[in-house]
Amino acid sequence: MRRALALLAFCITQGLAPAAIAHCSSCELDLNTVELRQNGGELSATIDQSGAGNLAAVSQSGHTNTLDLSQAGATSAALMQRGEGNSLTIDQSGEAGDASGIWLAQVGARNTIDVTQNGADNELAVLQAGARNTLAVDQSGGDNSALIGQTGANLNLSLAQMGGASITIIQRNP
Repeated sequence: MRRALALLAFCITQGLAPAAIAHCSSCELDLNTVELRQNGGELSATIDQSGAGNLAAVSQSGHTNTLDLSQAGATSAALMQRGEGNSLTIDQSGEAGDASGIWLAQVGARNTIDVTQNGADNELAVLQAGARNTLAVDQSGGDNSALIGQTGANLNLSLAQMGGASITIIQRNP
């Protein structure tokens, strides 16, 4: 297969001996970008991108945060974790017109987010503040949108969207 005009960019900044692995596969006319900034200690990130126009811009700060991101088609992501012991797992795929989304933030400590997107034009925007919050989202089909915000502590949410769905959820506890 002929490769032409493929652009692959890495910008990795690390603090106290964290680990980062980035693997990008680019095909004809593809643009893959990984920008990762890790501070603190015992942080880990694994990014695997493939296909056209992938972008992942990650920032982790505290200690013992983990990130595992895998993207395929024309996807995007912009993730951030701040506190300690946060876990983030994202898996995106595409097809048809591709273009997905996911912009995330996790601020407190010991929060967990697991997102799976299959199909095209799926978006997701999440903010999870507090501590020990759990979020699991499965978007399949296409044209899904979700805007989720969790604050406080010990909040749990599981969501499945099966194509053409839109949802907005805000959870708070005193």
